[in-house]
Order: sequence, then structure tokens, then C-alpha cells
Amino acid sequence: MFMGKIEILQYGEGNFLRCFVEYKLQKAKNRGEFSGSVALVSPRSGELVPLFLRQKNRYTAIIRGIKNGGTVEEVLPVDVVADTVNPSVNTERYRSLYLSKELKIVVSNTTEAGIVCDFADTFEGMEGTFPAKAARMLFDRYSILGEDSGLDFLPCELIENNGAKLKECILWYARKWNLGDGFIHFIDKGNHFYNTLVDRIVTGFPKENPEEYYALAGWRDQLITVGEPYFLWVIEGEKTLAERHAWLDDPEVIISPSLRPYRERKVRVLNGLHTIGVPIALLSGIRTVGQAVRTPALRGFWEQCAKKEILPSLDLPQEEKEAYLAQIFDRFSNPYIEHAFRAIALNSVAKWKTRVLPSIRDYRNRFGKVPEGLTFSLAALLVLYQSDPATIMDAPQIRTFFERTGNLRDHIDDILSDVSWWGENLTDLCGFVPLVKKYVDMIEERGMAAALEAVWKAI
Repeated sequence: MFMGKIEILQYGEGNFLRCFVEYKLQKAKNRGEFSGSVALVSPRSGELVPLFLRQKNRYTAIIRGIKNGGTVEEVLPVDVVADTVNPSVNTERYRSLYLSKELKIVVSNTTEAGIVCDFADTFEGMEGTFPAKAARMLFDRYSILGEDSGLDFLPCELIENNGAKLKECILWYARKWNLGDGFIHFIDKGNHFYNTLVDRIVTGFPKENPEEYYALAGWRDQLITVGEPYFLWVIEGEKTLAERHAWLDDPEVIISPSLRPYRERKVRVLNGLHTIGVPIALLSGIRTVGQAVRTPALRGFWEQCAKKEILPSLDLPQEEKEAYLAQIFDRFSNPYIEHAFRAIALNSVAKWKTRVLPSIRDYRNRFGKVPEGLTFSLAALLVLYQSDPATIMDAPQIRTFFERTGNLRDHIDDILSDVSWWGENLTDLCGFVPLVKKYVDMIEERGMAAALEAVWKAI
């Protein structure tokens, strides 16, 4: 039985959205600022649907961690979900949900591989990709409800320009299925596809210690989802979006004309610190981010790199950048999240190119020299890959190179000039190669602990 008008159709019933979108909706409902409800659509197997139905779509979001230096523990019963459906099993119920005149928003998180076009998808099928389902849904709304039945799409997939790419895929299906120029115009002009950036670590159901969390929830909730206190949702668009949907008028939801400064902030600071920490931590025998932030030399290195080499390149107010950095260290210090460096280390070369190299370029353009700490991180990565090829979880050609290489010092110029690795020839970056060689020698001769101690205090 529905609890109220369904205003939001959500593709994805997994842990993240339930601890992100539904979390915000529930908080708004508790304040009296949201009176609708959500229907969850399973984009894949639908194996969780029976569990949702058994629990009458109720579950608990539990937030634990560090915020503003203090411990946070929040237990939030969630009851904003009205229905959960698997389209391939119960097509008619699914169609009744998306044909509702009350529907306003579509939210999604179908993984990074979810917003794609697939020639195998058919107009009749209900087991295809999310964009195919969205195209069929919009065509039915257009055909039955008319041109005024457009929706606001808020995709949460972790890809750049996720809204624009979703729209592009839907238009591709409209043309592939020959659905007509009128429908194509409706997609283009009658609906809004917003690019978004989402940021919250959600660990999901606590498999290792469920009894502890059942006690917090007050019942044996099989759909408990656990996340950190930090929350950020940036939506690229006009402020009128929050006027249409009051629950989006929230200090942790930023509606901005551009995502770029927020994406750069996240990629360069949060992701960048993770990436530069990987080789240093693994060469130091440090397993997790939590251990690293409790290690004075590594924390000091992180702080100095962030404040002096990364933050200056970001086009945001200084106060905002410093507050964000403080939040990062709260997140790194969260005792309830075990974030392993071995997991972060996957594809480290590509990550370093995307997350760290832009900060090096901007720093050099601003100060006329290459940054010491960020350069040290690349030297550490090369030493890690050379000293222990078994740790390499990277592209096959990169692993093969280090497995066959003898003296690392003799090959640094070849490595840094390989455009296929870095997207450019790094030997063209004035002053960079000699500094990398200096730090490789320092790490190999003194060991990581002594080298790190010398570098972070000199930044």
C-alpha cells in the first residue's frame, strides 16, 4: 500500500542511494519539508526486492564517524520508500509507477557502467540498460500523458557529465527505435538532465558485526545501511530546482552553475591525497588510511602537500578550501571505516595522472617550480612498482615493464617520457625529472621512513 504520492522514481535499490538520497528525504520528511514518497526500481537481478517487501520497505540508516573533531552516531529509521519493483518480473506495476502524474524526479545509481547504449536493448524489453528503460518510460509518458509530463533527472553515477551522458543515451535509443521527431523534441526540451557530483562513503550492511547494529536499530533489520557523517551533493543547474523541490534546499546540497570547482576539489584533494599516500604507506608497512592518518610523518606530509601544493590551484574561497581539508581529515580518521591502501592502489598510474599531475602543472605555472611533495609521491610510486612488482594492480604493459626492468634509475627518463602512461611527455616539465631522480635515490638509499621525514618537513 502506498503511503503518499510517489514523487520520485529511483533506479537502484542499493546501499549508497538509501544512505544518500533517502537519507536526505527522510530528514526533510521529519522536518515537515517532504510529504511524498519514493519507488525503488531494481535495475538488475531484483534479488533484494522480496526483502524490501517483507520489511514493508522500511529500513535503518546508521551514520557513524567523526565530524568537526567529535564522534557522531545517528540512527535514522527510514520510511519514505513506498514501493520496490523489479520491472522484468512485475512490468505492469512498474508502468503504473512511472505513468503517475505525481511523478517529478528520476534518481539513479546504476554504477559507472550503467549509463551506456547497448544494441541488444529492445523497445519491448524490461531487462535492458537503465537508459533504455528511461527511454521507454519517457515515450510512454509522452504518448499517454502528453508533452507536459517531463521529469527532472538526477543521476548519481560516478562519471563526469552524468546527466548529459544519460540524455545522450536516451536520444540514441529514440533514434534507434524510430520513435519520431516529436518525442526527440520532448526529450530535449521537456525534461531536465542534471550533471551531479555525489560524495559520501557508504559501507552498507555491517556483515562483520550485525548484532551491534541490530541493537542500534532496535530490530533485526536486514536492510541496514551504514555511512559516514560527511555528505555532499552538488547539482549543476539553477536555483529554481530547489524552488520546485523544496527538500533540495539543504546546506549539504549545493546547486551551482558549474560542477567543475567541486569536482576538482574532490579529485585533487580527497582522491589526490589517497593516491599520493598509496606508495608511501605501502613502502612503510601501513595498511589502511586510518593507520596512516595516525602516523605523524605521513599525516604531516599529507597536510603540507594539501595546504601548500594542492589547495593553491583550486578556484574556490580560501576559507571554503580549508574547511574542506579539515573535513577530509575527519573522514580519514573515521574508526568505523577500514579503507585499505591495497584497494586504493588499483591503476595507480592512471589515478596519479588524473588526480595529481594537474596540481603539479598548476603549481609550476603559479610558482615557477615543481612541487616537492607531489613529485616525491611519483618517485615513491616508481620505487614501489620496481621493488615489489607483485603489488602492481595496473595496466598489463606497466606491470610487464617493471617485471623486466633492472636498475630503476637507468629507466626514469624512459618512464617519464612515455605518453601512453601519462598523457604527455613529463620530461618536458622543467625541473621535474631531476627531482624525481633525487627522490628515487633518497628512498632507495635511506629507506622510506627517513626519506619521508626529510621531505615533509622541507615542503
